[in-house]
Amino acid sequence: MTILSSDYFSKKTIKRFKLLPSTNDFASEWCQSLLLPPEGSIVITENQAQGKGQTGNSWQSEAGKNLTFSMIYYPTFLPIDRIFALNMITSLAVWTSLGHLSLVNLSIKWPNDILINQRKVAGILIRNSLAGKKVASSVIGIGLNVNQLVFPQGIPNATSLQLATQQVVDKEDIFHRIIHHFESYYIALKNGQYGSIKQQYLAQLYRKGQEFTFFRKDNSPFQGKILDVRDTGHLLVEVKGEIEAFDFQEIRFRAISA
Repeated sequence: MTILSSDYFSKKTIKRFKLLPSTNDFASEWCQSLLLPPEGSIVITENQAQGKGQTGNSWQSEAGKNLTFSMIYYPTFLPIDRIFALNMITSLAVWTSLGHLSLVNLSIKWPNDILINQRKVAGILIRNSLAGKKVASSVIGIGLNVNQLVFPQGIPNATSLQLATQQVVDKEDIFHRIIHHFESYYIALKNGQYGSIKQQYLAQLYRKGQEFTFFRKDNSPFQGKILDVRDTGHLLVEVKGEIEAFDFQEIRFRAISA
């Protein structure tokens, strides 16, 4: 994909903080103010005290070591039945931004994670505000483990860029790479390149086309093979010759401990 300059978003505002409870909360409140932030505006903090992940999970991040930020966009061109496209371009922006680091098995895990060698290095949380059948505004939160070396025992599958590369990584460089690539993918989506974006997303999708043991909400295991992702975000899995569609909370890649 051709990388475009960020001139399109030249009016964006970047608000930097030492400490915030949540960049997504701050950005969501900013979107409700009388003076709307320009499209592409960003809220970033060195320390996020109450970060959130998908389905209400917390996002724990060591102060000063990682990237925790939220972007504000107004994708009014995007119909709600293709709302998952925002997850796709955000995931691709992060994945592309890490390509120069020669990471082992860098992949996108449905619906909202980036993995290095099957360990989670980044998470994405998107809040959409709807107006009829269109998306009025989107707050796109990204948490990326950059230079953190030790993680709480409750999240044993986490990793960071420094752990993966064995060297300190420039956070600011990665931040600007992500913004640059996201803007490029966003403009491509706005210009109707949905098919190309989805093709790129599926090409990097973790476990696509492989037989794998998944778990349902009740922790019961089953064998399946990821085939596709619907425009709505439902994961299509072949199970015993039949295709099942799963929403975000209906399928897991590992069992939940009792």
